[in-house]
Amino acid sequence: MPALFVTSFGFGMAAVTMTLTAVYGVAEDRTGVASALVNMAQQIGAALGLAVFTTLAVSTANGQMSDAPEALQEGIVRGDAVAIAHAARALTYGYTTSFLAGAGMLLVAAVIAIAAGTTGRTQGAAVPSVGLDP
Repeated sequence: MPALFVTSFGFGMAAVTMTLTAVYGVAEDRTGVASALVNMAQQIGAALGLAVFTTLAVSTANGQMSDAPEALQEGIVRGDAVAIAHAARALTYGYTTSFLAGAGMLLVAAVIAIAAGTTGRTQGAAVPSVGLDP
């Protein structure tokens, strides 16, 4: 449960920051379109990411033990502790591989975001004075 709270807090902080960064510098009459594109990209990315990581986890688990999810179910029904242990080990390996791949992709995305981000350089730029006399 604590990990769920930390993840939710982090996602909330990242979603707001990402949206503000995406619409920064966009013409005022186009911010709605930019925001919609960000939201669409989030939804497509989540759906595609889930499909990719699920496929990776199941394929990796099946590489360790063919039909690992079915073997786990059958082991539970029969009460076979050895079959449950083997299937659980294969599934854990698949999930671990998938999570590590996701972590690697997140690190790559972070490097790209840091390298490509322009708001830090432009926020310190001179702002024209409005109605201020020097």
